[in-house]
Amino acid sequence: MFLDMKNFTAIAERLGDERTHALIAEVFFDADRRIAEHGGEVLNYNGDEIVATWLEDDGLKDANCLRCYWDIMQSLAAKAASFEDRFGVRPEFWAGFHAGEVVVGECGDSKKAIVHIGDTPNVAARLEQQANDMGRDCLISGSLLERLELPATMRAEPQGAVTLRGHEHETEIFALSPAML
Repeated sequence: MFLDMKNFTAIAERLGDERTHALIAEVFFDADRRIAEHGGEVLNYNGDEIVATWLEDDGLKDANCLRCYWDIMQSLAAKAASFEDRFGVRPEFWAGFHAGEVVVGECGDSKKAIVHIGDTPNVAARLEQQANDMGRDCLISGSLLERLELPATMRAEPQGAVTLRGHEHETEIFALSPAML
């Protein structure tokens, strides 16, 4: 799961460094807790982006990866008025989801890091960027959607096959949104 805060540059410019950090810290602490509750792990924070991973069985079981995203979005919505009062913004994210094999290894000498390499994280990152470009909150690859049971609270709208930046093949994508029950 790649989450990227919407309009972050404008928010940071308006709030200044210290208030931006306070906003990001509050949002990330809450998101981190929800990721852990759904069996995931935060791989990285990169500015206003959160990268989270699941072992395959944990992420697919009960669509934990998607339920996690929904819990984060609902938490932000529930706290929107508070964020508006304190920071003048209502934080929202674009998201991208994909699943597959990943090579995990240690890199670096003076600054060691565990990295996840492969097409899987690349596709998830590109889907998050594509969500922004398409004006959709959350995109999921068709191959991941086929592997899990979509919760009744969500619906997946076909967006067609697109060639994601840097790829030569098309990826079938779907936009996730709340189901009208």
